[in-house]
Amino acid sequence: MMNWRMLLKEWNNRIILFGLFLFLFVGCSQKKDNDYIVRVGDSFLTQSMVDYAIGNGEGNKLFREEFIRKWMEKQLIYLSAIDKGILESDNYSELISDAKVEIANAIVIRELVKKNNRDVSQKELEEYYVKHIAEFKLSAIKFRYSQVSFSNKSVAKKFRRKLVSQGWKKAVAEFSNETTLIFATQNNFEYIYNILPMSIRDELSRLREDAFSRVIETSQDVFTILHLSKRYKKNKVPEYNEIEIDIKEKYLANNREEIYNNFIKQLYSDYSSEIER
Repeated sequence: MMNWRMLLKEWNNRIILFGLFLFLFVGCSQKKDNDYIVRVGDSFLTQSMVDYAIGNGEGNKLFREEFIRKWMEKQLIYLSAIDKGILESDNYSELISDAKVEIANAIVIRELVKKNNRDVSQKELEEYYVKHIAEFKLSAIKFRYSQVSFSNKSVAKKFRRKLVSQGWKKAVAEFSNETTLIFATQNNFEYIYNILPMSIRDELSRLREDAFSRVIETSQDVFTILHLSKRYKKNKVPEYNEIEIDIKEKYLANNREEIYNNFIKQLYSDYSSEIER
């Protein structure tokens, strides 16, 4: 059975790849535009094209010159290809033909997803969870935990003292502007084999539920404190409210897979006269 998310990702990658191929390699515009930024041969790059490709936000301005330079290089290579007669070659024609098929496929899949996109009710998700509960069985030990790391050990110790007296949220809020704070995460939900470095994995394995760890140096000059909310045993099924996001993702993936399969069946029916074996 196909993996819908992998398929959708593949189609997205393809449309980006071939879109860039047509957009940058063949030439953005053969018509002169009053707001063009640069011209190479008969092709013009306009401000609107740049904005569409990279956005017009303040941060994106950093990439503007690089984008323009790349566009010019592509157009120069394209001029070279024309001079070499590559556009008249069978290889070029085959690539263009394949690109058209890939882009058309990507657009159809995107429209299919868009057409069937809808909100899912909590009742539907709960019913799906009950019906497919075995699919949510954990394949290994899993931890729900929070983590905070500092670049200063004495600050980390001070945070831990606050943690014991005030609780996680208040302590993190109080230290949120601390310059030695590296990061703070809450409600991580990870399988034991995905947790790195090993020092964090080992510390979580030793902790009892709802307990705070000691200050541990997880790497050079990185001092970490952990809070273990809950430990889940292998083969356990978490409660619905603990994995609602995962349930929704799985429900939508299965639903889209069913829509895709039905769509393909309909295509086989519609175009059966076009198929020869």
